[in-house]
Amino acid sequence: MRLIVIISILLTTASYSQEVEDDSLKKVQEIQGVEVQVLNVSVRIARERVNHLKRRDIEQLQATDVGELLQKFEGTSLKSYGGLGGLKTVSFRGLGSQHTTVCVDGFNLSNSQTGQVNLGQLQTENIEQLVVSVGEQPRLLLPVAAQISGSSILIETFENSFTNDKFGLRSIIRQGSFGRLGGYLGAKWKVGKGFISAFGNANNAYGEYKYRIQNGFEVDSSNRLNNDYQDYAFGATYGLRMKKTNFRIGYRQKSIDQGLPGAVILYNSSADERLNTLDQVLFTDAMIALNDLWYMRAYASANSNQLNYTDPTYLNADGFIDVAYSNKSLNLGVVGYRFKQKWDFNTGLESTVSSLSSNDSLFANPTRYSYSAIAGARYSWWMLALKGQLSTRYITELNENGESASDKMTLNPYLSLESQERGRMYHRHQLWYKNSFRMPSFNELYYNNIGNSGLIPERADQFGYNLSFVPVERNLDWHIRVAGYFNRVRNKIVATPTKNLFVWSMQNIGKVDVFGGEVVSKLKYTFKKNRRIKISSNVTYSLQKALNMTDPEHPSYRHQIAYIPIHSANLDLGLELGRTGIRLSTNYVGLRYSLNENISSNELDQFILMDISAYHSFDWRNKNRLRIQVSVKNVFDSSYAYIRSFVMPGRNYLISVSYAIN
Repeated sequence: MRLIVIISILLTTASYSQEVEDDSLKKVQEIQGVEVQVLNVSVRIARERVNHLKRRDIEQLQATDVGELLQKFEGTSLKSYGGLGGLKTVSFRGLGSQHTTVCVDGFNLSNSQTGQVNLGQLQTENIEQLVVSVGEQPRLLLPVAAQISGSSILIETFENSFTNDKFGLRSIIRQGSFGRLGGYLGAKWKVGKGFISAFGNANNAYGEYKYRIQNGFEVDSSNRLNNDYQDYAFGATYGLRMKKTNFRIGYRQKSIDQGLPGAVILYNSSADERLNTLDQVLFTDAMIALNDLWYMRAYASANSNQLNYTDPTYLNADGFIDVAYSNKSLNLGVVGYRFKQKWDFNTGLESTVSSLSSNDSLFANPTRYSYSAIAGARYSWWMLALKGQLSTRYITELNENGESASDKMTLNPYLSLESQERGRMYHRHQLWYKNSFRMPSFNELYYNNIGNSGLIPERADQFGYNLSFVPVERNLDWHIRVAGYFNRVRNKIVATPTKNLFVWSMQNIGKVDVFGGEVVSKLKYTFKKNRRIKISSNVTYSLQKALNMTDPEHPSYRHQIAYIPIHSANLDLGLELGRTGIRLSTNYVGLRYSLNENISSNELDQFILMDISAYHSFDWRNKNRLRIQVSVKNVFDSSYAYIRSFVMPGRNYLISVSYAIN
């Protein structure tokens, strides 16, 4: 059954993840280099302590989606099924994509059906800042679910942030290979003490591209079929800034119609499945300064995800498949934080209700009720800071069409010891431990012939050491981070065949140990005589040994987990001459395996991708900017795949013209 195979692919896309660094929302005078707006969810970066990309870097990379941007972060393993809007998931430090929370403007994106977010469908045109956090979150006015997850992706957009400017505008038109044409327009007006914003964007691509694939001793070439993609999105937000309170309410919607090209199978080019998606989000929050010490944020969001899958030529009694799913969730919470000279405290409560329904009479109709709480404290003395945190979560479920999963309760501690930035090189050390978990998705619990309502949550013990320092500052700015870590995943959920290759079962049978290290070097040099000339370089290297420790008698014992490369790296070089610049971006993904047995027939070739972009900006009246950028992606026309048989595009181009005010 093709549908079961597709669902199985979605269920088994568990890589894994971890990465730490945190930005402290301390008062300005206490941490050098930090801009603080306590009543803003946005993250402010202190001396490269958090992995982040700001708007300038995002523009230069000209990524097509958030999944592509995340390749620039160390410790990242990307799974991409190809094409504009194609499924993209990432894991950090070997923990799996379902251990990662995606948070946009302080509100979690949720999908309890699959347990993960398709990053290939998140646009980049409106992103002001992208932060990746592992371990402790940066910071404590985020939703409770984001604070207790193994890792998180934090996105700050143009539309949902307060402004002091009377009017702001972002617009862009993009045209590229494979029939791609898209545009975005966002505007923000200051109204009294608040703001009103609105945006709209649309993308279209026919998606067919040539590919090459090894067939024995020969190389076959063909065109990727049924890979078209169309989407549109719009939304609006209202914000009001009062004396001690910031209030926001907003709505956004996205509709997607796309073909599913499937795996490249030799001698069989049939591909006619379609997927239609409608996502809607209504959100609101209020951030309040109770006094000079206590700050609080109350938030609520309602998410609706409608999905319709069709296969008009499926060989069953009906001669087709047409199945629809409706996944809805309501999230309510409150978080608080107390600032003081030596002692800081944080706390939070959160409640989530999510449900899944389908027109498939055999499918379950589950509803999940989840309650979370968190409490922590941080004590600073001399050159050290100690932080402890304890979170708990209780989950109960109701299944209208069958057996319900049992109630679950978890306790998850976090402990960190770090040094303050001292000395000429601003050394900072951190030792930390975190216990985290991820709930089984509705598909894993209840999907036809696959689900297992007896599944228990995966748990992960994460240990890490981080060192960050600044060897040189001023004209030559050089930031370095080094990290080492060990993660142990218990009760790992895996899909295993039972009666045959089309009837699977989800089971808690896995154990994974992940050892790794990372190095990041960011350097920028500004010439003294002509400060308009700047040279920059960003280098990252990651080592990940994610080993299957489940069964000593199994052939795959102590083998590398599928699709996690042992070695990966990035090298970005930039040259700016005033308003003109060029950026060379390379990404290396080492040898991987398509299955947990590390044998030659399961090997996936390593590859290096190189992109080049050139841009020029026209600025006038200090607040208006017109920018033209041309990018060539996969310059050497490499044939590569993140997932076996899902061949990625060769050389392609992308041209963008953007106009901004403020």
